[in-house]
Amino acid sequence: MAIPKKYEEATHRAPRSTRYSWLYAALLAASAVLLLWDTNAGSAILQSDVEWYRLLALGQKSVVMRPFADRVLAPALVRGFSHVSGISIDSGFLLLGIANCWIFLCIVLQPLLRNINTWLLAASVLLLPFWSTVFNDYYLPDLMHAALLAIYFFLLRRRNWAASAALLFLLFTARESTMLLAVIAVPVLWRTIGRKTGMMHLLAAAAGMVVSSMAGRGGLPNAHGLNGPLYLLGKVPWNLSQNVLGIFLWSNTEPVHTPTHIFYLPHWLHLGGIHAIGFGAMNSQLPLINMLFLMTAFGLAPCILLLLTRRSSLRSLFPRDEPFLSICLLYGAASFLMTPALGTGVSRLAGYAWPLFFIYLPEMLARHWRWRPTPAIVILLLHLAVAWIVPLYVLTAKMSVQLALCIVLALYALAAALLWRQLWQPTDNPRHTAPESG
Repeated sequence: MAIPKKYEEATHRAPRSTRYSWLYAALLAASAVLLLWDTNAGSAILQSDVEWYRLLALGQKSVVMRPFADRVLAPALVRGFSHVSGISIDSGFLLLGIANCWIFLCIVLQPLLRNINTWLLAASVLLLPFWSTVFNDYYLPDLMHAALLAIYFFLLRRRNWAASAALLFLLFTARESTMLLAVIAVPVLWRTIGRKTGMMHLLAAAAGMVVSSMAGRGGLPNAHGLNGPLYLLGKVPWNLSQNVLGIFLWSNTEPVHTPTHIFYLPHWLHLGGIHAIGFGAMNSQLPLINMLFLMTAFGLAPCILLLLTRRSSLRSLFPRDEPFLSICLLYGAASFLMTPALGTGVSRLAGYAWPLFFIYLPEMLARHWRWRPTPAIVILLLHLAVAWIVPLYVLTAKMSVQLALCIVLALYALAAALLWRQLWQPTDNPRHTAPESG
């Protein structure tokens, strides 16, 4: 089934500035309301992390540990704006958060509101509890990184390679985890667009790494006294042990948990300030809770993505003339699968996979499948039911994690059966045109 010409043109035509002025104004108002709803929300969440960024904005880098000291972009902007305007640091973070929310929402939602047939896709994105987590954490660099990442994908869609390379450089100064994006984006662009574009992004990534590392100098070493690469490498087994196996590891440099077994390292093994490691009792519930978080963070999206890969060819999943889709797919999938290895806040870290579920999946659904209104609305309701299982699980003490997982699996199975048999009609060779050059 070919894509209707009207949708095809709307997908790749640059919108008129006045055409979506109502959308921009509404999203700006929504961003302000959501962040002003509780102006203390950011300081109430991850208080220890929040304090590091406040100290950076106050110019006290010498007392900030790495890797927090490397994430200089947002605190530097807040400090500069506070100096010019005279407002407080906290107000600066709030205003920056509103701007980032607005940019993020506009870029994610605008393609989904260009055609009435994709409005349900917009609702499936906008009504997720994901946004409440993003808004509450506006002190952290995650929100600014998401806004810059959205601009990066927008520029790639517009085929503006020089500007996207500049954005890649800025992303490194916002958060060092941009390395994962660079590892994926550089070879994809090198192969699909050409050596010049790939080299441009490679140099931008290298410059971003150097500047971010130099900006962090003068800060305190991390809690374990390890160098940057070794610290990041050591986090992988540490986090996997807790999130996947339910076993809490212990070290003398971060004695958060009480160990049942302690092992002292040999003198010849130098691991910063770590001289002893150990582990405590196993928490069998934690892996199940983390699995529940991963399966519900984006509603039915993981289930829909699996069905899409079964019904579509590999060539259509990786459009060669639209590398931004391939990068969204690979980066989002890698972020989602690596969530248990990134840290202890699985519910928050799962959100890093948003390019896969907010850009790639809606774009491919609108392109490859024809929606029928009644089953589409049913799927939307199932999608939202899955997404809001975790808030219900947290608020309802009587619901066990096992029961919540069973409910999610049942909703997955019901949605898969409905989607496979009734909702979609696959397109073997969808027609589309490449985006215009920026």
